[in-house]
Amino acid sequence: MLIRPEYSLPAFQRFADLEFVPSPMPGVHRGMLDRVGNEVARVTTLVRYDPNRSFSQHTHTKGEEFLVLEGTFNDKHATYPTGTYIRNPVGSEHAPFVKEDGCLIYVKLRWMDPSEPFVRADVAHFVEAVTETVVQTLYVSKVCEERVYAISVPAAQRFVASDEEMVKSAEIGGAELFVVCGEALVVGGDKFMDGERVLKKWDWLRLPFNPDTLRQLEFQSGDEGVSLFVKVGHLKRYDNTEP
Repeated sequence: MLIRPEYSLPAFQRFADLEFVPSPMPGVHRGMLDRVGNEVARVTTLVRYDPNRSFSQHTHTKGEEFLVLEGTFNDKHATYPTGTYIRNPVGSEHAPFVKEDGCLIYVKLRWMDPSEPFVRADVAHFVEAVTETVVQTLYVSKVCEERVYAISVPAAQRFVASDEEMVKSAEIGGAELFVVCGEALVVGGDKFMDGERVLKKWDWLRLPFNPDTLRQLEFQSGDEGVSLFVKVGHLKRYDNTEP
């Protein structure tokens, strides 16, 4: 299965238009943002667990990364409430389950190098009302240009990607932006967003690895501010590769 498989091209998904399809496990649904492969696939996806559901034991042969957007995610290792960011390394295994609150997570599978470590970060503040500008570095790879950030901007503020390392990594390896809460007007974003200019809650935008990709965009946060999950530098090394 191929869904937006060319990482050198921009891609945009409005959450309101995202179709969730059943997974092999009852009560677990997937909204696919990009995908290369069938059941074993390199993917970026939203996964929704209905209350009191689980997924069978499985091994992440090329790693797993997720951010909990709603509810509480669980496995034998720990409990992951809303606002938990996790990188499970290559070879990790678990059997996830949720309780009565259900769960929604943003997930990337098979995007890791074997040398990359386990990471856990608490970004609970990042999924709530935005009151101040915060740029939190969640992960910096030692094997490639990948960098991961949580960025929050309060209401009605203009902002640009001013972190030079972030911009440089995006130029080399592309970028993804996922709106965790709030919304933002993206000046210059219409050419990447199918003519749209506003990123809303749980929308997803993938930017190509071209010079000045981030530099040419300017953002203005909405009336409730905006929080963005931002990954840069990771797309190019997987472009046109097997999952």
